[in-house]
Amino acid sequence: MTAEFLPPDRTRQITNFPGYGTFEIIRVDPRVWSNEKFEIDPRGWSGWHEWERGEIFGAGMPDRAVPPNAAFECLGRVEFKGTTYIGYRARFDQAIIQPVSSIVPHTDSPSEKDRQDVLSKLEQMPQEWRTVFVDIQTALPAYDLVAAENQLDNPRSSVQYTYPVDIRIEPPVQ
Repeated sequence: MTAEFLPPDRTRQITNFPGYGTFEIIRVDPRVWSNEKFEIDPRGWSGWHEWERGEIFGAGMPDRAVPPNAAFECLGRVEFKGTTYIGYRARFDQAIIQPVSSIVPHTDSPSEKDRQDVLSKLEQMPQEWRTVFVDIQTALPAYDLVAAENQLDNPRSSVQYTYPVDIRIEPPVQ
């Protein structure tokens, strides 16, 4: 994934899905466009409706906005990929990192015991965390990871930030 930000109101995110293609989003606040370049169904650029913008960006995606109730704790200096950063993390409660089929019984109407079993299994699942590493020199974000505790080398989601000086984010030509 490549995420680019041009303050105050421009973002571009390009997500590569190996074997399928890419998905690109350009946001020039308040307008949003997406371009799906998938091998099975290449759609091209299309503008988003207001309800789509609110639903997607309100949920913290794709510009990875931090929910207002997130409580980050400072991890201090953390070495990651050979560089020392200042680390911050917050619980990522809405994540289920185990296939649902492995914890939900295959019945049309689960019993109370089945429901209790599912709740017990959910409570035992590894906790996921959103971890942000900040460059010590510039105080800019360097990485934004979603991973189980002590699994930062194998995150479920990873964004690495770069800061080119010649970046331009313009609305697509349709």
